Amino acid sequence: MQARSYMDRYSLTEADMAEFVVKNLANASKNPYAHRGGYLSVDDVLGSPGVSDPLKELDIASPSDGACAILLASESHVSRFTDRPV
Repeated sequence: MQARSYMDRYSLTEADMAEFVVKNLANASKNPYAHRGGYLSVDDVLGSPGVSDPLKELDIASPSDGACAILLASESHVSRFTDRPV
């Protein structure tokens, strides 16, 4: 419903939305840590199986899991944890 509402609000077509997928996956191909990347055409995206109108399989991000941790420390204590603080 959100995708259809967004398309209606900004007068976008499914092909317009597919261009975002093509661009984003091409950009992801430049990142070795990206979960998914590739060089697709708008026709590839539009031709993928439908999931829930107007979304196609390639419109939807792959399920993934990730984590991140950050340790904050004062400058006087950081040397206890690393030689290369950020």
